[in-house]
Amino acid sequence: MSGKTNGNGDETFFRAAWDTVAECERDHDVMVETELTPTKRKGVWLFTAVAVEMRPGPMMARPIVQYKAEFPNSSNLFFGGFLFSATQKLDGLVHAYRQSEQSAPRVMGR
Repeated sequence: MSGKTNGNGDETFFRAAWDTVAECERDHDVMVETELTPTKRKGVWLFTAVAVEMRPGPMMARPIVQYKAEFPNSSNLFFGGFLFSATQKLDGLVHAYRQSEQSAPRVMGR
């Protein structure tokens, strides 16, 4: 880890969030798209992360799970911690979705 960090350790959380997204994409064969938009409340931002499954055919990209959260909130004072927490939650949702796919009964063709 770099010796240069700010007082709240955001750099460490940014790197951990980046690693979480990279692992989620690799482990679950998805692409993670993120968006940060201002809300109508001054100083409050909406973070959205979507896991998209890439498939061949006319509908090539299919969103499978989405996670949304506002920042700042009562759980996270610093953005780095918020971002890391959000990516962890998205990864958990993708993992649960993939597990439900595996346990779902398969319909056999005739």
